[in-house]
Amino acid sequence: MAMTPTYSATKAALHSYTESLRYQLRETPIQVIELIPPYVATHLMGDYQANDPNAMPLGEYTSETVKIFRTRNSRCSLFYLSTLTVFQTPAGFGSQCPNAV
Repeated sequence: MAMTPTYSATKAALHSYTESLRYQLRETPIQVIELIPPYVATHLMGDYQANDPNAMPLGEYTSETVKIFRTRNSRCSLFYLSTLTVFQTPAGFGSQCPNAV
């Protein structure tokens, strides 16, 4: 997006990092999952985007994403959300993922 060069560059860099990390961890029990949200109603681009009827409501997106993760076996996963990096390290990580690096 030309209007948000820093946001766009950061998102592209995080995507590249996620791909590299996924490749490096391919022989371990750790999954690297990248979330690329759709057009979501937030204030990122101001009030227009927050109120745009074509944008997915933030609460709906969040609920749907959480539901998907709850249905997956995510005991040994690292999650990356767009430009926000979220490491999910479950309790007992070492015992559940003995080959993790």
